[in-house]
Amino acid sequence: MLNHFTFSAAVTAIATFLLGLFVIANGRWRNKLYLEFAFFSFSITLWSFCVSLFIPGFDDPRLFWGRTLHVGAIFIPVLFVQYVSDFLKLENRRVKQGCYFFGGSLILITVLTQGIVRGVTHRADYSFPTPGPAYLYFVTFFASCVGYGIYALSMAGIHAKGLRKQRINFLLIASIIGYLGGAKHFLILIDQHPYPVYPYGTYALAIYTFMVTYAIVKYRLMDIRVMVARW
Repeated sequence: MLNHFTFSAAVTAIATFLLGLFVIANGRWRNKLYLEFAFFSFSITLWSFCVSLFIPGFDDPRLFWGRTLHVGAIFIPVLFVQYVSDFLKLENRRVKQGCYFFGGSLILITVLTQGIVRGVTHRADYSFPTPGPAYLYFVTFFASCVGYGIYALSMAGIHAKGLRKQRINFLLIASIIGYLGGAKHFLILIDQHPYPVYPYGTYALAIYTFMVTYAIVKYRLMDIRVMVARW
């Protein structure tokens, strides 16, 4: 059954996939920063595509889609820290190593056990993966990575000037909008449905995508040089 819960996730999957291709198609696929941003977009694509499958009554007996959903969700904060760190040219190798270590550990728990996903919970308008006993660690990890990235962008924006300040602040605002909208998928786990985060929150991720695309064209975000006349 198509509703805002599933439709918004499908829209986000398409939008972020196109954004990733848009970044790569501009001839920068050999540049580390651009690839990081593209893979970050693709991780949102994977997560949101899986979310779109969890319609009312959705059955996932082998937990394949629930686990795949969370693999994408684990990559999102890891790659967010990675590309924000490189975008800002931060010297934080240990932070990035820690993100990959804990992210990799959570992926192993997700794939090999029922610590993160242990079933499917059904509601009248949607379904979602039932959290396992280790789910709190995932939420804590996700929030910590996102908080770090937002804080780093905020501090850099305060001290930056000119075009760089515009780039950083635009990315900061877009990221805050996207993550606030995505918070809907954590809130439903505790049966909280604040309006308008529910049911419209996931649309914020699509809005984030369009904002970043605009910044790429308008402000040359990440120095991606776009020949607008060719599009």
